[in-house]
Amino acid sequence: WNVDGSISFFKVPRDEWISLIRNAHPGYITWDEYEENLQRIKDNAIAYNNINRKTPPREGPCLLQGIAICAKCGQRMTIRYKYRKQNRIDPVYLCQRSRIEKGAENCQYIPGACVDKAIGDILIETVTPLTLEVALEVP
Repeated sequence: WNVDGSISFFKVPRDEWISLIRNAHPGYITWDEYEENLQRIKDNAIAYNNINRKTPPREGPCLLQGIAICAKCGQRMTIRYKYRKQNRIDPVYLCQRSRIEKGAENCQYIPGACVDKAIGDILIETVTPLTLEVALEVP
C-alpha cells in the first residue's frame, strides 16, 4: 500500500520471492511441464525487445526472418510478403516497432529480394565443404 491508499505492483524475480508452495493443489500439468511452458513462452515472445531472444520459425522464403535488425533504431524487423501475378512473391523487411508501440509511422522498409540475394551470395561464398566440415566437428 502507498501513502495515498493506492496499491503498486511490480514483478519480483522468483529467487527473491518470500515463499513458493509447489503442489499446493492438484494441477493439470506437472511442475516441470509448467516451467518448460514458461520458458517456451519467454523464448517465443515476439512483442518483447530482446535482441538476443530466440524466435520461433515462421513460414516464408526470407533468409533473415526473425534476425534482421533495423539500422536506424536497432529494433527487430518483421517480414511482409506482397503477392504478385504469376505466383511471384516480393518480400519486404519492415521496421514497425514505433508504429506498434507509439502509433507513429513505420521506421523503414527494405525490399527483401536485394537483401536476400546479398545474404545468399555471402553464404555461397562462405559455406564451403571445408568450413561445413569444420562446423560439424565442433561439439
